[in-house]
Amino acid sequence: MSPITTITTPPLSTLLELAPDHMDIFLEAAGGNRRLAAELFSWDRRAAASVQHTCGIIEIIVRSRIDSVLTAWAVDRTGNLSADWMTRGDLPAAVTAELKGAFRRAGLSGGSAVSHRDVIAHCSFGFWRMFTQQRFHHRLWLPAAHRAFPAGAADLARRRQDVNHALGSLQRLRNDAAHLTPLFDRDLAAEFRHAHRLARWISPAAAAVVETTSTLTAVHNALPLTDTRRAA
Repeated sequence: MSPITTITTPPLSTLLELAPDHMDIFLEAAGGNRRLAAELFSWDRRAAASVQHTCGIIEIIVRSRIDSVLTAWAVDRTGNLSADWMTRGDLPAAVTAELKGAFRRAGLSGGSAVSHRDVIAHCSFGFWRMFTQQRFHHRLWLPAAHRAFPAGAADLARRRQDVNHALGSLQRLRNDAAHLTPLFDRDLAAEFRHAHRLARWISPAAAAVVETTSTLTAVHNALPLTDTRRAA
């Protein structure tokens, strides 16, 4: 397990002056205890960094695996070793729309022609979750996407549900962290288990990466309050 990230935060008085509405949340959670509110805010910043790191690792692994199995699917269907699944004409409209948006964003970066890798880099976390949604069970999950999680449940419908649930939880967590929503009432240890299960369903190597790099459990255990609603 990696050490908890050290983050230096300004004095509470400064934060209260600069962002009173945001800091009032921590004061309320700390029962008006200013020292505890400052500790809770500092913890929250470490938690957000840990969330972004763990979810980033998961996104990189998941998108790489799904892209890989979709590429193999396109090759199998066409017999063309250079086939690109992104250009298939039978993709669901929602997937095609997301890919067009990613292609456009990649093009705005300038430079040479947009490559497959460029498009992948501009697809959102939520895009990859689409491949685990019930509406695409027969069109995307059964033909290809389930192979990205070979160690998941033997029943492919259950596997899809499990993966979708874990991805959804981590996506919401990352969005909360990105939008500065306080995380002290989130069970980060449970979120680590979601991340670890996802990685384990992909491969032992992926699971090992999450085990050795994620600090979610350590941050969870370092929460200044066992229950933020019972401040002393």
